[in-house]
Amino acid sequence: MFKYSSRILLILAVLFSNVCFAEMLSNNDINLYLKTFPVASNTLDKVTAKIGKDKKLNIELAMGQMEGNMHRKMMGMIKGWPEHALLKEIVKKQGFKSIDDWALVADRISGVIMSTSMVMMTASMGEKPLREDMNLFAYLDDKKNDAGLRKKYKDQLAEMCDRLCYKKTDLESVKNNYAKITNVLNKK
Repeated sequence: MFKYSSRILLILAVLFSNVCFAEMLSNNDINLYLKTFPVASNTLDKVTAKIGKDKKLNIELAMGQMEGNMHRKMMGMIKGWPEHALLKEIVKKQGFKSIDDWALVADRISGVIMSTSMVMMTASMGEKPLREDMNLFAYLDDKKNDAGLRKKYKDQLAEMCDRLCYKKTDLESVKNNYAKITNVLNKK
């Protein structure tokens, strides 16, 4: 009994250490992603169009989005496709060590952006509606805004991020680069 328990504890310790000690999303990670996005976006569009034609793959990708790992799931789905090789080449040329590193950074940024978008969508339908194109982080930091609503939206953001974000610290990293990120993503 003890022999198996110690193995389970060891496995849990290793898994837990990977989660707890994963590095914070850095400005360099974000800048590399933003530099890569315009170059990779046409290929990604082709991949999502191809996936969209296959009901099973489309559902799998949608589930990945709701689990906060859409890019990692997509890269696994398209291994062996010419687009995978092309994306691998693109992300390496832009400075990523691997396509897996790129996909993880993309998921970390996307998880926060998706979380803020979901909060803004519900906030735009409230009794004191916010514009969906507002910077949620700026709204939450502005003490002139209604304290009750700021708390409500902070709580909603924390809840969404629990579901979609790789790490809670990604919120702060994306917040500090939010204008730059949305500017690049919205140019597409």
